[in-house]
Amino acid sequence: MTLLKKYLLLSWDKNKSFLFLLLSLLASCSLLKVFFYFENRQLLENTFGGETIHHSLFRLAGWSVLYDLLTILVINFPLLLLLNLLQPFKRPALLKVVAIIFYLLNAIMLLLNCMDIFYYRFHYQRANADLLYVLDHSFDRLIGLSFITIAGIILAIIAVLFITWKIIGRFLKLFLKGSYSRFILSALCLATVLIIVNRNTAVRVLIPTYPLVSINTKELQVVQNSFHTLCYSVYRYKNSLAPKKYFSLSYCDSLLPIRKSFSAQAEKRQPKNIVVFIMEGVPASFFENSSPYRVALPFFDSLLQKSIYFSNAYSFGYESNKGIVSILTGTPTLSDIPLYHSSFNNLPITPAGRLLKKYGYHSFFCIGDEFDNFGFAKFASWSGFDNYYCKTDIPGYKNLPTHAFGLHDEYVLNFMHKKINEITGPFMAVNFNISTHFPYGIPNSFKEQLPATYNAQMKTMRYYDYSLQKFFRASENEKWFTNTLFIFCSDHWMLPGGKFKDFSNLDGFKIPIIVYDPSNPVKKINNSIVSQFDILGTIAYAASVSDTIITYGNNLLNEESLRSNEYAFNRMNNALYQVADTSYVLGFNTVTDQPAYLYNYKSDPVLKNDLIGNTAYSNKKDQLLLKAKAFIQKTTMQYFNMPFK
Repeated sequence: MTLLKKYLLLSWDKNKSFLFLLLSLLASCSLLKVFFYFENRQLLENTFGGETIHHSLFRLAGWSVLYDLLTILVINFPLLLLLNLLQPFKRPALLKVVAIIFYLLNAIMLLLNCMDIFYYRFHYQRANADLLYVLDHSFDRLIGLSFITIAGIILAIIAVLFITWKIIGRFLKLFLKGSYSRFILSALCLATVLIIVNRNTAVRVLIPTYPLVSINTKELQVVQNSFHTLCYSVYRYKNSLAPKKYFSLSYCDSLLPIRKSFSAQAEKRQPKNIVVFIMEGVPASFFENSSPYRVALPFFDSLLQKSIYFSNAYSFGYESNKGIVSILTGTPTLSDIPLYHSSFNNLPITPAGRLLKKYGYHSFFCIGDEFDNFGFAKFASWSGFDNYYCKTDIPGYKNLPTHAFGLHDEYVLNFMHKKINEITGPFMAVNFNISTHFPYGIPNSFKEQLPATYNAQMKTMRYYDYSLQKFFRASENEKWFTNTLFIFCSDHWMLPGGKFKDFSNLDGFKIPIIVYDPSNPVKKINNSIVSQFDILGTIAYAASVSDTIITYGNNLLNEESLRSNEYAFNRMNNALYQVADTSYVLGFNTVTDQPAYLYNYKSDPVLKNDLIGNTAYSNKKDQLLLKAKAFIQKTTMQYFNMPFK
């Protein structure tokens, strides 16, 4: 026993450096997971169904520890290997340089997990490659945040950096004293060999969505490690999808045709000018009388008396750079990063700018942000717009009031009005507003008295309404006005109250879509299921296009077209998609190719009662499952330029 005790003590002494590193980082990750869980618990439960998470805490803890452990080992195994290879040379300074490199990697890992505690609510998934495209100009953005928010961010960063520094410093100190952890190193080398030998099994486990084999979708984000999901997503940059084929091409096309034909000559319609307002983060809640977040909107309330309001409209995704693709190309983005940045940017599509150019239209994209923020300038060029105007194109912009993301809406809309007046032929003008974007700033010149019950988001919506009112008052007497179709559509939904209880994963995509034709001012509420994909077909119809276009939507101005395919598709994350009809919503897991949930959102608006296992709803489940599979097959085959109809 004494010899065994001595052996164990010696083994501990020789390996305690890496064990200390491992356990300290694991404890830090676990603590951040606890914070993530309690900060986002209500959001997770309501987003992915109403039942609570607590019934499987032990299973979640197991998956959480496993994925944190895998992430920590992948980062630090090379550190241990390098230090042992360099140790015989007796160069402590060189060892410290290596330790600093891995300090930075571990600090980034902890910072990403810390960031997702608060950033999760903006995109409803852990960090992925899209983060590389939305955090540009980050220091400029901080200027617009409150002092308390900035101080909190700085303190959190300092705390994470300090804790990581202490952990790495303690590890290196023990290592330099002779705790080389060579037994652990040998075990890790052996494990690496086994992983290479059993590559297929190992690859499945290393995929961030693998825990879905035993936990449900709403629990996945709780167990994932943000560094792991980001690295995997970056790897998926060119390997993000696999083509799926569930049906024959002809049967798939009968379920979901995406080539739509237009014939203007048959109807003898005259082409209209088109103005599209892409509304940043505006939810349908701001327009619904039953919502606690209904905003009194003088301009919109007046406009709705002579427009078509689509009460069941949905976005495809959660991010702006996905929303503009859905709206102006009628095509879903399946990659984590924006489609126009991805390796799939040459897939067969019909962008609005390129389409209208063939019919003599001049098109421009207008935003008050910095040039190419979020890659929007690249998008405008990729989709065929003739001009892209941003903050620096607006005369006197340096002296105009600014939002954290650029100039306030009224000044940008005034500039757009002047640019439209310079065009002599048919045109399409697109405005992407930014004042309704976080952190929801309002210029001091906006003096309206707003109810005390309005939160920051509601106040900026009222300001956006005011800005649009000024634009329309200035435009209504212009020659082009009467012959123009105005389309309003949100890029994505955003929690109108920051966090609240009674919402669901379907509400998370519900947006307003409004179509106004001054030459035919009729008040109408259309209850058909529509989506962002329907905007492109509407643009083609208004422009009197005679062509066949590729779009996953229909034409908002044609009732028969809308009735032909009343389904909305949404991308929850890279593993989960959903399809909704007029009463039900089905989740589809692309990892297992199985349905994840089924709810009757009409009778169960907060999605408490999952019907997936109820045989009485088998027909409805099968009906929606066909649509979900057809959507995944059609999109993935399109992305890989495989034959598709």
